[in-house]
Amino acid sequence: VIDEITQFRQSGDRDGDPTGLGHWVSMAFWGQGGLTTRVVTGYNPCLNKLKESGTTYQQHRRFFIRHQHDTICLQTRFQRDFISQLKEWRDAGERLVVCIDANQH
Repeated sequence: VIDEITQFRQSGDRDGDPTGLGHWVSMAFWGQGGLTTRVVTGYNPCLNKLKESGTTYQQHRRFFIRHQHDTICLQTRFQRDFISQLKEWRDAGERLVVCIDANQH
């Protein structure tokens, strides 16, 4: 099955969030009639307000403060950036399969 699927994968068309932190990754596949289907996985870190904790949320928060001087809530940032990226792919005519760990309780 893997060989059958990979023959339709668009070579070099793996995308991830531009920060490299792994908030989302994707892989695009060609289909009949020139259709492209993109499988996307996303991860929205759990909110954690303990600034000195070792959680993913706080590690990524420190990254954005250090590199972009950005203190926006990571969950807000994820939603904004992820939705923007999904819209970009849809505007390009791609069909999307989205799997997400949204951590919204």
